[in-house]
Amino acid sequence: MCRQIIRPIKLRNWFPAHDPLAASVARLSILREDLSLELFCGIKEDSIKELDGNSSGWRRLYFFRRSILTLDEIRRAIETLSPRTEFKDLLSKQGQAGKDEFYKLKRQMEEASSLLKDWRDKLGAHVLNKHVEVALQAMQPDREGFVEVEPTLKVVHYRFAGELVLDVLVPGLPEQNARPKFETEIHKILMLAPVIRLIDNIVGWYGKDRQLL
Repeated sequence: MCRQIIRPIKLRNWFPAHDPLAASVARLSILREDLSLELFCGIKEDSIKELDGNSSGWRRLYFFRRSILTLDEIRRAIETLSPRTEFKDLLSKQGQAGKDEFYKLKRQMEEASSLLKDWRDKLGAHVLNKHVEVALQAMQPDREGFVEVEPTLKVVHYRFAGELVLDVLVPGLPEQNARPKFETEIHKILMLAPVIRLIDNIVGWYGKDRQLL
């Protein structure tokens, strides 16, 4: 049975000042932890009592929206990192499998960039009036949702907010068409989850190259 190893590191040794490669790796490390929390806790978990007051579906939708923002940040971080001479030198020292995995994931991130940017702008980073207005104008007249109000009024949940999010992201479609389209687009984005492993590879390459591991 493998035992988890936790050991202290000196951050200044790992990430020196005035070192663009170190800054890029540090940035990816932060984003990696964000995405891991969003995907494996916020989305994957069946139940998180403290966060499921509205519903587990709303909690998953919330973290999915956050993951769009994080994935787009990771895409931009990789775009910034890949042309750096220091990173090219680092990548050249890796085996063919490592290079292939890097370029495969980079290509997938690039192919998903339009969808990431679109959903980021609509509901990932902000909830803007203009996108909600477009959704309401295109909404099917028979769309329904739920509101939850306890008799004491101590608990109120707008369960219909999930329907609004669906219409903002895929506006103008009947529900029977909107959900399959939404799920198809979600699948495209969740296919980017292996980027977590890619970041782990980058941090490992960096650490070994600098004799930190």
